[in-house]
Amino acid sequence: MFALVVQPAIGLLLGRSWRQAEIFGIAPNPTGIGTLGLLLALAGPARWALMVLPAPWCAATGATFWATSASDFWVPPAVALLTLALLTLALVVWRR
Repeated sequence: MFALVVQPAIGLLLGRSWRQAEIFGIAPNPTGIGTLGLLLALAGPARWALMVLPAPWCAATGATFWATSASDFWVPPAVALLTLALLTLALVVWRR
């Protein structure tokens, strides 16, 4: 839901127009964030292998946004870290 609703709204709240909204499936950042969200629903070791692309993408996007002084530079890396934390919690606590 974050990638579908919140991510486009963040840009609008920061003063961007609808034409600059980041939409899931069209823009790479919400698509990567949405993929991380879908990986939370998977069970087993496959989800760790599938994180090879979206997690580093979020880190690289955050670095690029930071270098260009975008005010929402922290969003993609924060979501990637939260996903990693939740997956680790699921692995340790629920053995999933």
